[in-house]
Amino acid sequence: VGTSQNTNGTVVASCGAKDHLLPRIAPLVVSCPATTASWVRVEATALSPRAWDGKYELQLAEIMVFNGQANVALHKPVLTSSGGSEDIGARKRQFLVDGFVPYLMNAAQGSQSIAMVSAIGIGDHPWLMIDLGTIQPLNRIHLHATDVDDNVPQAVPADFGIPRRLVVEGASRPDFADAVRLVEYHRESIYDSGPIIILQF
Repeated sequence: VGTSQNTNGTVVASCGAKDHLLPRIAPLVVSCPATTASWVRVEATALSPRAWDGKYELQLAEIMVFNGQANVALHKPVLTSSGGSEDIGARKRQFLVDGFVPYLMNAAQGSQSIAMVSAIGIGDHPWLMIDLGTIQPLNRIHLHATDVDDNVPQAVPADFGIPRRLVVEGASRPDFADAVRLVEYHRESIYDSGPIIILQF
Protein backbone atom coordinates (compact mmCIF):
# COMPACT_ATOMS: atom_id res chain seq x y z
CA VAL A 1 0.00 0.00 0.00
CA GLY A 2 1.13 3.58 -0.49
CA THR A 3 0.26 7.15 -1.31
CA SER A 4 1.13 9.59 -4.09
CA GLN A 5 4.07 10.71 -1.96
CA ASN A 6 5.13 7.11 -1.25
CA THR A 7 5.18 5.49 -4.70
CA ASN A 8 7.28 2.51 -3.58
CA GLY A 9 4.74 1.57 -0.96
CA THR A 10 4.92 -0.64 2.11
CA VAL A 11 4.31 -4.40 2.25
CA VAL A 12 1.49 -5.02 4.72
CA ALA A 13 0.90 -8.73 4.00
CA SER A 14 2.69 -11.58 2.26
CA CYS A 15 1.46 -15.13 1.64
CA GLY A 16 3.33 -18.14 0.26
CA ALA A 17 3.05 -21.88 -0.32
CA LYS A 18 3.58 -22.57 3.38
CA ASP A 19 0.30 -20.79 4.11
CA HIS A 20 -1.63 -23.45 2.13
CA LEU A 21 -4.07 -20.96 0.61
CA LEU A 22 -4.75 -23.08 -2.48
CA PRO A 23 -6.94 -24.74 -3.51
CA ARG A 24 -9.78 -22.74 -2.01
CA ILE A 25 -13.37 -21.71 -2.72
CA ALA A 26 -13.79 -19.23 0.14
CA PRO A 27 -12.55 -15.64 -0.09
CA LEU A 28 -9.11 -14.87 1.31
CA VAL A 29 -9.18 -12.31 4.11
CA VAL A 30 -5.86 -10.48 4.48
CA SER A 31 -5.51 -8.63 7.75
CA CYS A 32 -3.07 -5.76 8.00
CA PRO A 33 -2.17 -3.12 10.57
CA ALA A 34 -4.12 0.13 10.43
CA THR A 35 -2.58 2.33 7.78
CA THR A 36 -3.29 5.27 5.51
CA ALA A 37 -3.07 4.72 1.75
CA SER A 38 -4.39 6.00 -1.56
CA TRP A 39 -3.51 2.86 -3.54
CA VAL A 40 -3.24 -0.90 -2.99
CA ARG A 41 -1.16 -3.26 -5.13
CA VAL A 42 -1.53 -7.04 -5.22
CA GLU A 43 1.56 -8.68 -6.70
CA ALA A 44 1.95 -12.37 -7.56
CA THR A 45 5.42 -13.92 -7.53
CA ALA A 46 4.36 -17.52 -8.28
CA LEU A 47 1.42 -18.24 -10.59
CA SER A 48 -0.92 -21.24 -10.72
CA PRO A 49 -1.65 -23.29 -13.88
CA ARG A 50 -5.06 -23.14 -15.51
CA ALA A 51 -6.95 -26.44 -15.35
CA TRP A 52 -7.72 -26.72 -19.08
CA ASP A 53 -4.34 -25.99 -20.69
CA GLY A 54 -1.74 -25.73 -17.92
CA LYS A 55 -0.77 -22.14 -18.78
CA TYR A 56 0.09 -19.91 -15.87
CA GLU A 57 -1.90 -16.78 -15.10
CA LEU A 58 -3.33 -14.64 -12.33
CA GLN A 59 -7.12 -14.52 -12.02
CA LEU A 60 -9.06 -12.83 -9.24
CA ALA A 61 -12.82 -12.38 -9.05
CA GLU A 62 -12.88 -9.37 -6.73
CA ILE A 63 -10.67 -7.25 -4.50
CA MET A 64 -12.27 -5.44 -1.60
CA VAL A 65 -10.39 -2.94 0.57
CA PHE A 66 -12.12 -2.07 3.79
CA ASN A 67 -12.08 1.03 5.94
CA GLY A 68 -14.31 -0.17 8.76
CA GLN A 69 -17.36 -1.65 7.02
CA ALA A 70 -16.98 0.39 3.82
CA ASN A 71 -15.37 -1.15 0.74
CA VAL A 72 -13.30 1.86 -0.36
CA ALA A 73 -12.09 0.06 -3.51
CA LEU A 74 -15.61 -0.16 -4.97
CA HIS A 75 -15.65 1.18 -8.58
CA LYS A 76 -12.19 2.75 -8.24
CA PRO A 77 -9.75 2.80 -11.22
CA VAL A 78 -7.74 -0.39 -11.80
CA LEU A 79 -4.35 -0.80 -13.52
CA THR A 80 -2.79 -4.15 -14.45
CA SER A 81 0.70 -5.12 -15.59
CA SER A 82 -0.67 -7.27 -18.43
CA GLY A 83 -2.10 -4.36 -20.42
CA GLY A 84 -5.46 -4.45 -22.15
CA SER A 85 -5.18 -7.39 -24.56
CA GLU A 86 -7.67 -9.50 -22.57
CA ASP A 87 -9.68 -6.58 -21.16
CA ILE A 88 -12.89 -7.71 -22.88
CA GLY A 89 -16.20 -9.34 -22.01
CA ALA A 90 -16.32 -10.80 -18.52
CA ARG A 91 -12.56 -10.24 -18.05
CA LYS A 92 -12.57 -6.46 -17.94
CA ARG A 93 -10.21 -5.22 -15.24
CA GLN A 94 -12.91 -2.89 -13.88
CA PHE A 95 -14.90 -5.94 -12.78
CA LEU A 96 -12.20 -6.53 -10.16
CA VAL A 97 -13.82 -3.77 -8.08
CA ASP A 98 -17.48 -3.92 -9.17
CA GLY A 99 -18.63 -5.47 -5.88
CA PHE A 100 -19.91 -8.71 -7.43
CA VAL A 101 -18.54 -11.94 -5.98
CA PRO A 102 -18.90 -15.50 -7.32
CA TYR A 103 -20.52 -16.94 -4.21
CA LEU A 104 -23.79 -16.41 -2.39
CA MET A 105 -23.79 -13.82 0.36
CA ASN A 106 -26.99 -15.22 1.89
CA ALA A 107 -27.19 -18.62 3.54
CA ALA A 108 -30.35 -20.68 4.11
CA GLN A 109 -30.19 -19.84 7.81
CA GLY A 110 -31.56 -17.15 10.08
CA SER A 111 -34.60 -14.95 9.47
CA GLN A 112 -36.08 -15.19 5.99
CA SER A 113 -38.14 -12.62 4.09
CA ILE A 114 -40.21 -12.58 0.94
CA ALA A 115 -38.81 -10.65 -2.03
CA MET A 116 -40.71 -7.64 -3.33
CA VAL A 117 -41.72 -8.28 -6.96
CA SER A 118 -44.07 -5.82 -8.65
CA ALA A 119 -46.95 -6.68 -10.91
CA ILE A 120 -46.49 -6.46 -14.68
CA GLY A 121 -47.67 -3.34 -16.50
CA ILE A 122 -47.21 -0.81 -13.69
CA GLY A 123 -46.23 2.03 -16.04
CA ASP A 124 -43.04 3.60 -17.32
CA HIS A 125 -41.98 5.21 -14.02
CA PRO A 126 -42.80 2.91 -11.09
CA TRP A 127 -41.50 3.89 -7.67
CA LEU A 128 -41.29 2.75 -4.09
CA MET A 129 -40.65 4.75 -0.93
CA ILE A 130 -39.02 3.63 2.32
CA ASP A 131 -39.88 5.62 5.46
CA LEU A 132 -36.80 5.61 7.71
CA GLY A 133 -38.80 7.09 10.59
CA THR A 134 -36.29 9.81 11.41
CA ILE A 135 -33.66 11.78 9.50
CA GLN A 136 -30.62 9.53 9.10
CA PRO A 137 -27.11 10.06 7.65
CA LEU A 138 -26.76 7.93 4.48
CA ASN A 139 -23.82 7.10 2.22
CA ARG A 140 -24.81 3.95 0.31
CA ILE A 141 -27.66 1.64 -0.60
CA HIS A 142 -27.53 -2.11 -1.31
CA LEU A 143 -29.95 -3.64 -3.79
CA HIS A 144 -30.44 -7.40 -3.34
CA ALA A 145 -31.58 -9.39 -6.37
CA THR A 146 -34.70 -11.52 -6.06
CA ASP A 147 -34.41 -14.94 -4.37
CA VAL A 148 -30.87 -15.71 -5.51
CA ASP A 149 -30.26 -17.71 -2.34
CA ASP A 150 -33.11 -20.20 -2.81
CA ASN A 151 -31.40 -22.56 -5.24
CA VAL A 152 -27.90 -23.60 -6.27
CA PRO A 153 -27.48 -23.55 -9.25
CA GLN A 154 -29.50 -20.35 -9.45
CA ALA A 155 -33.11 -20.68 -10.60
CA VAL A 156 -33.35 -17.09 -11.88
CA PRO A 157 -30.77 -14.73 -13.45
CA ALA A 158 -29.06 -12.29 -11.08
CA ASP A 159 -30.72 -9.39 -12.91
CA PHE A 160 -34.29 -10.69 -12.54
CA GLY A 161 -36.51 -7.72 -11.71
CA ILE A 162 -33.59 -5.25 -11.69
CA PRO A 163 -34.47 -2.16 -13.77
CA ARG A 164 -32.16 -0.89 -16.51
CA ARG A 165 -32.17 2.57 -14.92
CA LEU A 166 -32.83 3.44 -11.30
CA VAL A 167 -32.73 6.81 -9.55
CA VAL A 168 -32.41 6.98 -5.75
CA GLU A 169 -33.58 10.18 -4.06
CA GLY A 170 -33.52 11.21 -0.43
CA ALA A 171 -35.75 13.72 1.31
CA SER A 172 -36.61 14.89 4.81
CA ARG A 173 -40.23 15.75 3.90
CA PRO A 174 -42.78 12.96 3.27
CA ASP A 175 -44.02 14.68 0.09
CA PHE A 176 -40.43 14.74 -1.28
CA ALA A 177 -40.66 18.51 -1.85
CA ASP A 178 -36.98 18.79 -0.78
CA ALA A 179 -35.79 15.67 -2.64
CA VAL A 180 -32.10 15.34 -3.51
CA ARG A 181 -30.80 12.88 -6.10
CA LEU A 182 -28.36 10.60 -4.29
CA VAL A 183 -27.26 8.16 -6.99
CA GLU A 184 -28.23 6.73 -10.38
CA TYR A 185 -27.83 3.13 -11.52
CA HIS A 186 -27.56 2.15 -15.18
CA ARG A 187 -27.54 -1.48 -16.33
CA GLU A 188 -25.83 -1.43 -19.71
CA SER A 189 -25.08 -5.17 -19.86
CA ILE A 190 -25.43 -8.42 -17.92
CA TYR A 191 -22.16 -7.60 -16.17
CA ASP A 192 -23.70 -4.59 -14.43
CA SER A 193 -25.86 -6.65 -12.09
CA GLY A 194 -25.23 -9.29 -9.45
CA PRO A 195 -26.67 -10.72 -6.22
CA ILE A 196 -25.94 -7.48 -4.33
CA ILE A 197 -25.62 -4.11 -6.11
CA ILE A 198 -23.83 -1.58 -3.93
CA LEU A 199 -24.42 2.07 -4.78
CA GLN A 200 -22.29 4.60 -2.88
CA PHE A 201 -22.85 8.34 -2.77
